[in-house]
Amino acid sequence: MDLVRRHGLGLCGYIGRVPTPDLCTELTAWYMQYPVPSAPAERNDAARADEDKFLARFAGLAALDRDQVADLVGWKFQGMAHRKALALRGISPERWEDHDGLPGAAAVIRRALASSDDYQALATMADAGGIYRFGPAMSSVILAACQPAKFTVADSRALKTLRRLGLMPPGPAEFRLDDWLPYLTACRTLARTCGLSLRQVDRALWVGASDPLPPGTTTAIPVIAAVEVAQLTAVMLSQAGPLLTIFNCGSY
Repeated sequence: MDLVRRHGLGLCGYIGRVPTPDLCTELTAWYMQYPVPSAPAERNDAARADEDKFLARFAGLAALDRDQVADLVGWKFQGMAHRKALALRGISPERWEDHDGLPGAAAVIRRALASSDDYQALATMADAGGIYRFGPAMSSVILAACQPAKFTVADSRALKTLRRLGLMPPGPAEFRLDDWLPYLTACRTLARTCGLSLRQVDRALWVGASDPLPPGTTTAIPVIAAVEVAQLTAVMLSQAGPLLTIFNCGSY
């Protein structure tokens, strides 16, 4: 894997340019509508509180047991029985422990959570040789649950919203492993800029996939930067007016 792909620099040139106050206001509004935009506010408040309580059980853990992973699979794929069943195969008893010199799912998860490289943390579980049928979506749930200040969920709806806002380059609807670093950078930048947690940003972008673009939002200007890793310390774009700039696609 070349350095440009690994560190996300090939996509780092997509620098988001949106009026910050408008976008932050819209993100907050979207977040408050999670998980059911048509539901009363108090019902959504309670649902988010329940979800936060559930996820708090995993924060800070460096390893997970099979029951804990099964609980996270059930949370991620609730209402999607087929995808849930496929993911659960990846942590079946025969795949959980090491076998014939190959690491089982338990060891793969420990290695992913110990990684200091954002790409490898996900790829360890999601790529070939990782956990059977996990892919980016379920693998990112493990990272986001155990390290919520650092990671978010690789969600196709959130990816769609980022692309509509111009904060991610065009691509297929399905979340690919190569989307991870620019996606993570965009989410982290939104969190810092708008004073939200990564989980709040994830919820907002999930709701935003079904909502029109915020009034007055401008799309991103694609600036393709062909820069070697050793030379690139930051990619920045400064113009008049409040801007949201995405830079530094390396580790958080």
